[in-house]
Amino acid sequence: MQASSLMEMDPRVLMYQAGYITIKKTFSNGARFGIPNLELQKYLYTNFYKKILQPILPSADYSPWQAMEVLT
Repeated sequence: MQASSLMEMDPRVLMYQAGYITIKKTFSNGARFGIPNLELQKYLYTNFYKKILQPILPSADYSPWQAMEVLT
């Protein structure tokens, strides 16, 4: 068996294998993925969305992540 290189691995496969995303629902032509738990949702929101994505978005008026804040 040959070892996989993380640099060559599809990021979606890596995130699934590491437990950062999970399959929420399957369809005949694909699947819906999601973040498995609230702690990880909060972490990704704080460290990925707020620090990386939000600053480069054209309008920060609405965030799909805001709905998660209502759940907490």
